[in-house]
Amino acid sequence: GFLFDRLGATIITTVIFLLFAFGCGLMASSHSADWMSIVATLLIGACSGALTVAVACTAAGRFPPTVFGTVYGILTSLIVLSGAIGPILVSMTHDLWHSYTGALWSGVALSLVSALLLQFIPEHKKA
Repeated sequence: GFLFDRLGATIITTVIFLLFAFGCGLMASSHSADWMSIVATLLIGACSGALTVAVACTAAGRFPPTVFGTVYGILTSLIVLSGAIGPILVSMTHDLWHSYTGALWSGVALSLVSALLLQFIPEHKKA
């Protein structure tokens, strides 16, 4: 919350997406280095937790108070749904390719696309 107030939701959320992408890429390329796996795991976990605050702050800055509850409810539902489906999809990719690398590189791509798309959502003008 402190950084969101100082730097803005767009900057902080973009940094979170970029760090998540870096963590996924690091994990995908850390075939033998244990320290890289540990750093990647910490980055992915911290960014996943930070997105909880980021979604609320970003949605609050992008949508008027009259629709914020609806938008935030939809976003939260999508996050919960992806949290339920994600492990199944990742395990299916592992069963198919005997590696998590494809799923991790997908995480990189989706995070980068999310960071890019965030730049095009206009801020809500407060009255």
